[in-house]
Amino acid sequence: MARPGPKPKPTTLRVLEGDHHKSRYNLDEPRPGDILSTDDIPERVARQPEALGMWQFLAPRLVSMGIVGDVDRFALEALCVTYAMWALRPSAQMTTKLQSLLAEFGLTPSSRSRLIASLPKHEAADPIASRLASL
Repeated sequence: MARPGPKPKPTTLRVLEGDHHKSRYNLDEPRPGDILSTDDIPERVARQPEALGMWQFLAPRLVSMGIVGDVDRFALEALCVTYAMWALRPSAQMTTKLQSLLAEFGLTPSSRSRLIASLPKHEAADPIASRLASL
């Protein structure tokens, strides 16, 4: 049974937003172990020029920010393919779906405006552990 209310924020986003209440952190949250390989482009993305362009633009940036790992590959693939579909045939339904996926990665002005810190490159491998250690 699902919990009522808004879905919880990932701990990485809580840390980036500057939420210093350790009690709000889910320290048992699964963390992606490996960094996403931006060179290993999914086949569905590679077949669509718009999706490929979005992957090549977003993947390196999201990896450097410590937001995505290898397990997020499919969500990023969905974002890129949805963008390609929206670029070819924009509709209200496709716009809503695209906005939702963009917000999941913190890629809209409103979702990004809540972030108050960025991760230095040396913290990208495990941003939560590095931030928690400094609290």
